[in-house]
Amino acid sequence: MAKLETDEAQGLYALAIGSSGLAGEALVDRLLAFLADPATEATALRMRAAEALGARGELASEMQLEALARSLQHDTNEMVREACANAIGVMGCSNKGLTTLARASLELGLEDSSAFVKEAAEKAMQNLPQLAAEDFDIPQSV
Repeated sequence: MAKLETDEAQGLYALAIGSSGLAGEALVDRLLAFLADPATEATALRMRAAEALGARGELASEMQLEALARSLQHDTNEMVREACANAIGVMGCSNKGLTTLARASLELGLEDSSAFVKEAAEKAMQNLPQLAAEDFDIPQSV
């Protein structure tokens, strides 16, 4: 695979992975690596990685949501944290198996020092589905 030279090219690559469905599953590790890169010049790339992980929606895993939650809590850039909150919200809406974890993860964003991050986390939480008993693997009583 050719080396992508610029953050912009890598960001486009990340978005393509996020939109590739099952075909991009083997490349999700790249998104996680981009998201975890604390290099100052990679801010846009970390934002794109968060957006791409969110775009995976119902294909997202608990591990991917947890990576976004770590960045939501620890990334030094508020735009990256805002992108993480948005992506967590998308995952929680698209995959009911992740809704509870998404809600808990977004609570971290409600305490953020940035008004933009707080607003994104609040909006994402409001959009999460309210889970009913049938959404869980629990036998219903008659």
